[in-house]
Amino acid sequence: MSSDNNNKKHLKEFIMDVKDMTNELGISEATQCAWRLRKENPLPYVRSGKGGKIFYIREQVLEWFKNNVK
Repeated sequence: MSSDNNNKKHLKEFIMDVKDMTNELGISEATQCAWRLRKENPLPYVRSGKGGKIFYIREQVLEWFKNNVK
């Protein structure tokens, strides 16, 4: 069981979900949704096959913020 927890912690270093972004970066779910739906340069995300949960790749999100949020 501990290796499963270690895998989850390791995975969290690379991806975050909507709740993680809200908790860690203070970005509301509504704002995230609006940024994902932008026609030009939307916030990059991945939708999982199970239930359609939204995930963000940390590196891509940080780069996107650097270039788009002033």
